[in-house]
Amino acid sequence: MKLFWTRTGEPLLIFTHQVNDKNMCQGQFLIDVRAALVELEQVLGPEFSSLLPPIRFASPAGLRRDAPPGQENHPRYQREKNWAPGQSPFGSVSELLLMAEPGQLFRWISNDEPVELVLDAKDQRSAVEEPYPATAKPGETWHSRKSMTCVHDVMLHDEHVHQSTPMLTLTLCHRGSCEPDRQNTVMLGMVQRRQDPPAAPFTWYDRRIAVYESSPPYSMLSVSKKLTYHGETDSRYIWTGSMSYYTNHTEFPPPNHGFLDDEIWLGFGVNDAAAGWLDIRASELVADHYLCQGAPAEYRYYRQNSLA
Repeated sequence: MKLFWTRTGEPLLIFTHQVNDKNMCQGQFLIDVRAALVELEQVLGPEFSSLLPPIRFASPAGLRRDAPPGQENHPRYQREKNWAPGQSPFGSVSELLLMAEPGQLFRWISNDEPVELVLDAKDQRSAVEEPYPATAKPGETWHSRKSMTCVHDVMLHDEHVHQSTPMLTLTLCHRGSCEPDRQNTVMLGMVQRRQDPPAAPFTWYDRRIAVYESSPPYSMLSVSKKLTYHGETDSRYIWTGSMSYYTNHTEFPPPNHGFLDDEIWLGFGVNDAAAGWLDIRASELVADHYLCQGAPAEYRYYRQNSLA
């Protein structure tokens, strides 16, 4: 499950459930937490619950995408999971975007229709900037031939990569020092790929932060180095499921848009048996990245603020 606060203050929950469909056995659903957990408004109290907008998703709304012709029986279209909700700060406040796979962005339309593909095939593609790794000689940089994304290039692997957390928006300056615009504001979220024996000596997750443009064509701009949690061991794998801004009780509803000096909370599971969280400055999530080909000069300039 993933919890996401929209720009208007809707607390939306994405969850996985079995479906009655001739091709799909497991699907994704969207619901307002207030409809799923009526006690939420009681806990918030009238002062805060009155600040929330009307409930738009009062019952589970199925999320489905059309499979490409001939791929209806591919496992990724039979068992949907880990879709990441997000919003552009420069689009309509009601527009809800959904990242199904890295670079593959959809738009919610209605409960009666499949999600709408926002990007065509060429705009979904990206590649790491050469040389990669830094010691690679000309022509030695590996590029994904199947998935064709900067994330897969950085991971040096062409297998399926899952979305891990909701997408947040981030303006690349300290709060109060600049005004958000399309050049200094990005979308970011965590992605991860699970590796299991015998391909790996033990179960572990290769997790990265992927950064995208915050307005069309939502190109992938950079990918982080591997992220590890202190205390993670061979026998205690950790998977990440949530990412949100901490408001310190100063802003309600919580925003999905922040600045470099804001605090982000990461929620994770340990061995599918326990839960935990940690706090981190937003600047640390974008400070040490591999750039993707075509990343604009403005992004290269503004991301230097994360190093200050």
